[in-house]
Amino acid sequence: MNVVYCGYDFFWNVLQEILNGGHPLHALYTFHTDNRYDFHDKVTALAHGVGAPVHLSPITLDGLAHIPRQDRHLLICAAYPHKVPAAVIDSFDYAVNVHPSLLPEGRGPWPLPWSILRGDACTGVTLHKLARDWDVGDIILQQEVTISADENLESLSAKVQLCAAPLLNQFLAHPDVLWRAARPQGSGHYRGWPSAADRTICWDDDVANIQRIIRAFGKFESYAVIQGRNYFVRDATVWRQQHAYVPGTVVHAMNKEIVVAARDGLICMRHFEPAAPSP
Repeated sequence: MNVVYCGYDFFWNVLQEILNGGHPLHALYTFHTDNRYDFHDKVTALAHGVGAPVHLSPITLDGLAHIPRQDRHLLICAAYPHKVPAAVIDSFDYAVNVHPSLLPEGRGPWPLPWSILRGDACTGVTLHKLARDWDVGDIILQQEVTISADENLESLSAKVQLCAAPLLNQFLAHPDVLWRAARPQGSGHYRGWPSAADRTICWDDDVANIQRIIRAFGKFESYAVIQGRNYFVRDATVWRQQHAYVPGTVVHAMNKEIVVAARDGLICMRHFEPAAPSP
């Protein structure tokens, strides 16, 4: 099956699965990444390895002109930030999106932090038909993953990534049958980008909620004010403890870590750094 792939490294193993199955890659559409939080090195290397052209601009119908209509079998989008034009979708036999939630819950660009913030018991991966609106196409396949009590963004990302490639492989084994059997989503909830307030630690809060925020954003950082200065926070350990400190007080400093008081306990800040001052 001839494939055009849209995405970056979050679901790079999906592209690897396609190539492992012997499906020709006609083009990769990715985007300029910041190479701090987002990367496209792996998908780009896979495309170069099979001689497929790599495009950093959004996919368009004109941009596909070099691929004959009879060779446009499968369009796969996996963590692709650009809306695919309807004319592009209609030009493929199959147009599929890989989404990291159990749709219709968790529509939106970044559902995984919300799953942790909300205390969800599970999430998963959905393969669905691309549609003219975001994340609303008929569901082809889904795989549930359990969210543990101490889940963080990195571990949850790993779980959904490990599910995605086998799920796509199921579709590739029986595309006609599964395409025809796809079911409408029904109503669900859209989760937009988390705001700065959603990502900000309040020291007057209890340690469980503070830890949940830190776990939800991980290396993508939550925010905190410590001694009047703004910080990015990537990891911390918390514990409940009675104390007489004012919340937000730095009560102890080690070589690289500090301990900050919250309402009902203490937080050992393990990986954090000052935020650059606003221009």
